[in-house]
Amino acid sequence: MNLRSVAASVSIGAALSCGAGCAQQREPDYIYTTTVTIADGKTVECAVNEPLAGPAASDAPLSTAEKRQAEVLAMHRLFLETGPWSDYPTPYTAPDIKCRAIRQ
Repeated sequence: MNLRSVAASVSIGAALSCGAGCAQQREPDYIYTTTVTIADGKTVECAVNEPLAGPAASDAPLSTAEKRQAEVLAMHRLFLETGPWSDYPTPYTAPDIKCRAIRQ
């Protein structure tokens, strides 16, 4: 068996084994859920550009200041993706962020 036939066999095998898995598209990198810890020690779950999933784990609502802290921390990943210069508005530069406390 020569090198070309080995390469062809590998290519065909990879194409056949890919099947439906390759057809699935992954979520865009601007859609994610993250957990952050704000200055007062509360653990907060934030959904960026998607709805918060599941019931609230804590009954204590966040204050406006706590929400803002959590939103800024949750956006850090977007800043790393876009760098200092980006178009506005986009899901990267004007994200929809929803946060809730999950532990006091």
